[in-house]
Amino acid sequence: YEDILEITITVIQRNPRSLTTQYEFRRGPTLIATGEMKTVYCLMPEGSPMRSAEMPAEVAARIDGAT
Repeated sequence: YEDILEITITVIQRNPRSLTTQYEFRRGPTLIATGEMKTVYCLMPEGSPMRSAEMPAEVAARIDGAT
């Protein structure tokens, strides 16, 4: 368990309500796994069902600034 892994996270797409990210896992030059995940920004008002919502501007700006 002394291996060192490098994990690269890339924002593939950002929409007002969602974010798609891609993951690459490497051990040295060897690609050992990849993945993709879509995350939806949601509100969970007490007593109401969860619903998607637009990301606040400051959240979107931080994501955009990191890409």
